[in-house]
Amino acid sequence: MMESMYNPHNICKWRGGLRSLLFVSLSLLLLHMSLSLSDAYAKQEKHVLILNSYNYGYAWTNNEVKGIESVLGNRNGIVVHTEYMDTKIANDDKYWDMLKAIYKYKYKRIRFDVLIATDDDALDFIKKYHEEIFPGVPAVFCGINNFNGSQTAGYDYFTGVNEEADLKATTDVALRLNPRLKNFIVVNDKMTTGVLLKKEFLDKTAGYGGSIKFTFLDNSTLAEIEDTVRGLNPQDSAVFYLSFFKDKSGASYSPSETIPQIAKAANVPMYGAVDYMLGYGIVGGMLKNSFYQGETAGRLALRILNGEKPGGIPVVMKSPNSFMFDYKALKRFNIDIRALPPGASVINIPETFYYKYKHIIWGIAAVITGLVIFIVILLFNILQRIKAQKELLQYQNHLEELVSARTNELNITNLQLEKDIAHRKQVEESLRQSQDKLVEAEKMAALGGLVAGVAHEINTPIGIAVTTASHLQDITSKLSTAINNKTAKKDELFNYFTHATKSSELILTNLERTSELVKSFKMVAADQTSQEMRLFNVRDYIEKVITSLSPKLKQTSCEIRLECPVDLQINSYPGALAQIITNFVINSLMHAFKDNDKGIITIEIVNNSDSLSLKYSDNGRGIPQENMGKIFNPFFTTNRAGGGTGLGLHILYNLITQALKGTITCVSILGEGTTFSVTIPIAPSNENS
Repeated sequence: MMESMYNPHNICKWRGGLRSLLFVSLSLLLLHMSLSLSDAYAKQEKHVLILNSYNYGYAWTNNEVKGIESVLGNRNGIVVHTEYMDTKIANDDKYWDMLKAIYKYKYKRIRFDVLIATDDDALDFIKKYHEEIFPGVPAVFCGINNFNGSQTAGYDYFTGVNEEADLKATTDVALRLNPRLKNFIVVNDKMTTGVLLKKEFLDKTAGYGGSIKFTFLDNSTLAEIEDTVRGLNPQDSAVFYLSFFKDKSGASYSPSETIPQIAKAANVPMYGAVDYMLGYGIVGGMLKNSFYQGETAGRLALRILNGEKPGGIPVVMKSPNSFMFDYKALKRFNIDIRALPPGASVINIPETFYYKYKHIIWGIAAVITGLVIFIVILLFNILQRIKAQKELLQYQNHLEELVSARTNELNITNLQLEKDIAHRKQVEESLRQSQDKLVEAEKMAALGGLVAGVAHEINTPIGIAVTTASHLQDITSKLSTAINNKTAKKDELFNYFTHATKSSELILTNLERTSELVKSFKMVAADQTSQEMRLFNVRDYIEKVITSLSPKLKQTSCEIRLECPVDLQINSYPGALAQIITNFVINSLMHAFKDNDKGIITIEIVNNSDSLSLKYSDNGRGIPQENMGKIFNPFFTTNRAGGGTGLGLHILYNLITQALKGTITCVSILGEGTTFSVTIPIAPSNENS
């Protein structure tokens, strides 16, 4: 037995079996992967089943399906399956059980994501067999007559759109088009939809009472219906087509067969309730729109496919209806199209040449009208242009005459202007020279006034010194004579020394005072005439200027207060500063104060490193506002009778703005005083600058 195991022949067989096993295993693995990929791909697709109550070709059903497919048909990843129950031909329990078996077998490998039921039978079928064929699949309905919630009570997987015919609106239109209407023949059948429609019709028309008689032909053959409508009175009768798919004998019909035959037999207008009836012979009415029923259902299904629960989507209760009429039927019964409700749509309007090409006709008419208007405008413009050219020629001739005359006048005027300009330049030059002389004279007059004041001021101390020196000379001469005669006494000698000492002190004091006045005046006068830049102490210099003005100040009751740092030194023009202070003070003494006013003049100096700020203010009478814009003008003065020349502030303004490149502003309040603010650029104060 052991030998047979190691037989070479057996080993080859064992190896062959192993290869076969590996091949089968690999094949099964590939098949499993293929099925897995197929299932994964299939899971990516979403399947929708449209279950129609009626047959393919029935206009209402076809339009519902078109409406659904307009929403779902062109979307990637959605597969739409369509089934037709055809319940208008067969509609009993045995037939439904057969449909259940077919659908269960047919779709056993497909898991649907949404079911869409069109009309009542499909809704009832899904309710009955949902758990057997489509367990857990949400559903959407459309075309359900007079939905009130009871149809889906207890079924939380439903939502949809209501189908409700506005039968009263159609009846009202019939009365509007024929006010004598008394008799309405209603064509209907005994099928599920027909029974529901009859109940709905009776409910909606109950308000008419006995004014209109409604006769239902719901248990008749097609021939009997034709005989009945053929004998109606055209004055007071009309027909209402509700639904007729099967007669009392069991024969089945489609609306495309019955409506034309009944309409042809009837000698009165026939109205309807659904859009698919239009075009087969009915006049029209407020018609239900099957396409929009399907479109709305498709949108609801799409929301479910996107993850919403049907229980959270409310049923669309407003049925999409509209007034629709057939022009051929209106014409047959001489109904005026203008009597239709506003906004109503009409089909089969004959395409006359005008109707067919009205847009082109109106376009051509608009173009022709535009061209005519354009031509009229052009003709008008041409006439206006001819008239304007004639007038322009006249104006041109007249203008040439005016230009020639005006040229002569301008030549004469130019010559006169040249003479006037030359004369004006001479006058301006003369005025400038005169102004310069007056300004210089004003400066010299001011300086002369200072000289006179200083001369008067130093006269007193010099007189005292001379008198004291004369007295000292007299007592010295007497003492000398007494000494020479040897009659001098000791008391006389002591008395002489006492008088001599006091006289010497008095002479020295008055001469020092005189020297100080002369020195101050000399320095101020020299600075005003030299106009040289130098380094000086501002406070010390202004005090000397004030000292030189003391003869003027003694004639008044004014006081000058100086606020300036003691150690402030600047490198600038002291003569200009002296001129500024002098002009300010003299201007205040002449204009700000009366003779006995106790005035206060304040001078504030502040060093801003690169500029010097000088604030000069007095508490005088102030300047009227109407004069504020003229105070720096030459020769402007309000005290010409008192000796004012109007040049003081003008000289001061030019000195600050031109010579010193500074600025000056003035603020004045009448009765409170005037303040001048001056800013002067200064050079560095060190010695090397």
